[in-house]
Amino acid sequence: MNAAPACAARLRGGFVGGTSAAVAVGAHGAGGAMVPGAGSVVLVLSVCAVIGGIAATARRVRGFVPVLAVVAAGQAIGHCTLVFASGHTHGAHWSAAMITAHVVAAVVCAALICAADHLCEAAVRRVRRLVVVVLDVTDDDGLYHPAPPPLQHHLVPRLLVRSAFGTRGPPASALFA
Repeated sequence: MNAAPACAARLRGGFVGGTSAAVAVGAHGAGGAMVPGAGSVVLVLSVCAVIGGIAATARRVRGFVPVLAVVAAGQAIGHCTLVFASGHTHGAHWSAAMITAHVVAAVVCAALICAADHLCEAAVRRVRRLVVVVLDVTDDDGLYHPAPPPLQHHLVPRLLVRSAFGTRGPPASALFA
C-alpha cells in the first residue's frame, strides 16, 4: 500500500471511531435520554474504537456511502451500548429528536470524513513529490528511485568480521612482562 492511501485509511479509521462515539453520546443526550455514566462512556469508546479499526483496515470503506454506512453503524451500536450499559431502556419508542440527531450527525460526519480523507491523500502526495524534487532522488528517466543504502560492498563486512579473528596486536608474552 502506498503512503497516501495508508495515511488516509488511518485518518479515516480514527475519525470514524471518534465521531461515532462522540455523536452516539451527544445524540443520546440531545434526544432526551439521561446522561451516561463513566462506565458506559468507556464501553462506548471501546466499541467505537473497534468500529474505527474496521473502517481503517477494510478496503471497501472509501467514498461517501460506505463511510456513511460505517458511521451510522457505529452510532447505532454506540447508542445500543449506551442503552444497555446505563440500565435504562426506552424500547421501540425512540424520540424523533434522537433519531434526527443521529441521522443528521451521520451525514455531516461522513461528508467531513470523506473530505479529510481526500485532503490527506492529496497532502501526502504533494509532500512526497516535494521530497523527490528537493532531494533529487530521480533517475534520468524521471521516475522515483530510492537512494541506495550507504554500504553496498560485500567485501567490507567480511573484512570487518575477519578483523576480530587474527594475530594483530602485541604478542601474548608482552602481557606478562
